[in-house]
Amino acid sequence: MTQYRFYVLSSQERITEAREGIFPDDKTALAEAVQMRRDRFAAEVWSGERLVGRVGEAFSLEAPDPAAGPSAAAISARSEGTCSAAKRTPEPPPERRAGPG
Repeated sequence: MTQYRFYVLSSQERITEAREGIFPDDKTALAEAVQMRRDRFAAEVWSGERLVGRVGEAFSLEAPDPAAGPSAAAISARSEGTCSAAKRTPEPPPERRAGPG
């Protein structure tokens, strides 16, 4: 019997649920991941540092399509002031500003 970790992921590749379980083999653990995923984006199965497999949508490093508009999470983050783009960087002290001289 082997211990496995399961991660259900959102379309932004964020973990929405995590669970551990002990199963006789990888195939049985992957079948459990299919059940955990249901209609959600994806689920991954890990055994220690080894990725056993992923069910659901494929992993992608591509940015979301800007034509689709902002996600609900991005809109919520902006309205709460937690979006990194909403934060301003403070001005550097006068002695560090570039200028004539």
